[in-house]
Amino acid sequence: MGWRNPFFQKKRGGRSTGMRNLAYWSELLLSVSLVVVGGATLLLHIFQVLVPDWRASRAPAGFEAGICEITEQREPRRDGPLGVIGSGLELQASRVTDDGKLLPPVWIKREVGSFSPTRTDVEDMAAIYAVGTDHACWFDPNNSSRLMLRRPLRWWPWPVALIPLSLFAVGVWGIIASLMQVVTSVERRSLVAGNARRLDPMRESSAESATLAEFSAADEEHGVRYPHRLPAIGTAGWRMAGLMLVTTIWNILLAYFVYVASLQMLRGDPAWLVLVLVVMLGLVGLWLAFNLIREFWERRGIGQTHLEISEHPLALGGQYAVFLSQTGRMKLRRLTAELVCEEAASYQQGTDLRTSVAVVHREELGKWIGIRVEMGQPFEMDFTFTVPAEAMHSFRSPHNEVRWMLVVEGETDRGQEVHRQYSMNVRPAIKPGDGQQVAFVEPSEMEPTA
Repeated sequence: MGWRNPFFQKKRGGRSTGMRNLAYWSELLLSVSLVVVGGATLLLHIFQVLVPDWRASRAPAGFEAGICEITEQREPRRDGPLGVIGSGLELQASRVTDDGKLLPPVWIKREVGSFSPTRTDVEDMAAIYAVGTDHACWFDPNNSSRLMLRRPLRWWPWPVALIPLSLFAVGVWGIIASLMQVVTSVERRSLVAGNARRLDPMRESSAESATLAEFSAADEEHGVRYPHRLPAIGTAGWRMAGLMLVTTIWNILLAYFVYVASLQMLRGDPAWLVLVLVVMLGLVGLWLAFNLIREFWERRGIGQTHLEISEHPLALGGQYAVFLSQTGRMKLRRLTAELVCEEAASYQQGTDLRTSVAVVHREELGKWIGIRVEMGQPFEMDFTFTVPAEAMHSFRSPHNEVRWMLVVEGETDRGQEVHRQYSMNVRPAIKPGDGQQVAFVEPSEMEPTA
């Protein structure tokens, strides 16, 4: 249920490698850090930004709304060990009575805007609250010296709160998923996953009974050399895009906290909680950046692999031509193309729903050694293959599936792995003379394995 930590637990095709216990504890530690960082950041944002903004936009208890005229401005400058480190804006205002008279001016205690290390923000606020301009304010009818400017509620801090909230939610889900690995058995987790699959309306409607595998010509792409381009099974592009998005958002949040912590330290009033958050955010940000760089490094130079086929869907016993195109910029030690057929059987064993997958046919269609691929000069090759006439066609039922695919595997001189799978739909053979498809047979029996 939890995600795999790519440092300690990897999945290569059908086999898993790595240190499972270390991967589990690293996942749990990452989830806890997300909860701590997200929760603390959310609380800081609520009590230091949202609550003050909300109070500033609402009338304090016992105050009444009125109009005030700005009579004077002053710019307090704060000094540090390196000299002047910033400034703010303080205002003096007089309340305008109902008959248009000005009451004695008072200095408003709270600065307008936020303390800034540059004068740009101060100048912008000074232009808004220029001397002689009128602004909405609140006043205490029992004490004329108590005066507050009325500020509108800002909208942008509210969507910003979604960032730490999402981190907190992801961390909570990660902790629950990690604990489920310990407090529940493998059988229970498999049963939950099986019930979820059975409740899927799309799965239920398309696999109510034994049938040929679904095929839709509208979903096919047209090739350049041959009419049909085979669809790839899964893609690493979405993983990299998601990792890039998370890394970008996280490090933007990190930069914001570094900015806040730097201001606090320059003021001589360091906020230790903010410093702790910066350290924790920085560690997670480095981890995400390392993973992103590692992902780019592993995939650098490896372009797309395209397979085009002369006819689709296929028929048992038919012969077909395939055009392979490998783009990128790399040197391949080897590149192979294989025809693979897999059988998958799902069965109930006690409360455990298990799926057994077996490769029933594997045939090497081509192998190429010492290939150099340059930008704009892809490696291109044509080859043919024949679907075994005695094999089982593509098949899908609630508990059994037969799937055909072309598999392209290779290895670059830098040790990078290329593994691409392309699904194919194989139909039953056609009877000679009548042009009718023979009735399909049941898939071969598979011995359930624990």
